[in-house]
Amino acid sequence: MAEEEMSLHELLVIVIQENLLGSPSADERAEGLGILMEMVSVSYGNAGRDMGHLLRASGVPVPLTALLSDDDLAVRNQVLWVIGNLCSDSVDVDSALTKKALMAAGADKVLFGCLDEEATIELACAALQNLCHDARSPALTDERAHRNQS
Repeated sequence: MAEEEMSLHELLVIVIQENLLGSPSADERAEGLGILMEMVSVSYGNAGRDMGHLLRASGVPVPLTALLSDDDLAVRNQVLWVIGNLCSDSVDVDSALTKKALMAAGADKVLFGCLDEEATIELACAALQNLCHDARSPALTDERAHRNQS
């Protein structure tokens, strides 16, 4: 039974990633994010870890990062909520891997742009807080600052 459920989740993530997140339709993008929001809101423990793995393996962090710049405010707020939760250890104990994938996609840089908008600032702060919360962050910040001075 668990294998069937995982197959359904895999299919769902593929449909979301390939057909909804990159759609030219704001309604379809919002629908894909709505499904992701529902999946994330009920995932924790082993289910959260499995969901995080599935989303990373399907390449979902890349379109999520792109959606941070979406023209539609509702889509931007949905993706901010999804990213903030996917970067939470309480949702996925392996969230550090999601953070790494999002950082590689440039989400940290795009998230700072969301701080300029009153309608997205609260969710952007939460997403940045969770994305940057890592025991290694101070060392990484120091390393980046050192590179910028050189």
